[in-house]
Amino acid sequence: MRRSFQDQMKWDAIRLAQQGEPRALRAVREAGERIGEVLAAMVCFHNPELIVIGGAFAILQDDLLAGIRSVVYERALAQATRRIRIETTTRNADLGMLGAGCLAVERALSPAGLVTWL
Repeated sequence: MRRSFQDQMKWDAIRLAQQGEPRALRAVREAGERIGEVLAAMVCFHNPELIVIGGAFAILQDDLLAGIRSVVYERALAQATRRIRIETTTRNADLGMLGAGCLAVERALSPAGLVTWL
């Protein structure tokens, strides 16, 4: 099976970062910082206990998480980051959908959620 140009570029970037190429590592850390900017806002509004980062770049967890965590802990409220865990997974690509579904069921079956149904 032939890979697309973008897919090949993605895997080349991952390989270079794994080999310690400075520009690739810098790009991964900067990407982590940009992701962290978005997550910091989300953390302030939703106060999650766990954020799981997936996708192909998740295998670069140390460098990617360093960028994400630094921005989240710097920009989000201290109270919101007190118990938060930010991790990566290279498992199922549909894990985000599974987590969203579990959250929806949990909310729907909470006392407040049941009041709206009854």
